[in-house]
Amino acid sequence: MKLLLMKKPWGTKRLLRRLEKESLYIKQLNTNALLRTQYTYRKLGLGPWHTPFVVVPVAVRQQALHMLLATFRQWHQALIAQPKKFYLAIWLFERDFAHSSQVVAAVGKRIKRYPHLVTACDLAFLLPAKYRELPGADQLEWQACYWSDWFEPEDYPAGWPAWMLRRPHHTYTNDTGREFFVVQTDRVWVGTLPAHAIPLS
Repeated sequence: MKLLLMKKPWGTKRLLRRLEKESLYIKQLNTNALLRTQYTYRKLGLGPWHTPFVVVPVAVRQQALHMLLATFRQWHQALIAQPKKFYLAIWLFERDFAHSSQVVAAVGKRIKRYPHLVTACDLAFLLPAKYRELPGADQLEWQACYWSDWFEPEDYPAGWPAWMLRRPHHTYTNDTGREFFVVQTDRVWVGTLPAHAIPLS
């Protein structure tokens, strides 16, 4: 039986330098575009690391969160300068870290939609120490939530795969009568600024 070895992508130091640079020079939030589309996000851009059997090193995860925190701070300053209510959060995925971790901002109708994309949130589960001890992470309130993916019956005409049925799941029918199979696939740490928090600097 052949053993599966954990592959390590090339360029770890280069990636760390790039993330560090991006933490210092965050692209300004385009509030006009945000008000028009009602949402925006910034992902990590760690594509080469998002492959099977790759473990993202702790140093890369920490620097990536540092960049997301810097983005959060810059976006927060831009959002409080405009009159509309807003949703702003960091989503830090556990399994799908490289591909899905991001900063999310929303206004208007999207404010209600985004919080409902995560479920079963619980403040009792602390953010892991490798993240919690980073500068600025303690200024956010973190909740451990679950992320679910939505699947359509026509994608699996022979029936739902066993791996889906082993995970927490339920069916959902939207307003048009279209049915989806909703499967819990990941844990995500959601970081938001509580109402009583000091302003981010």
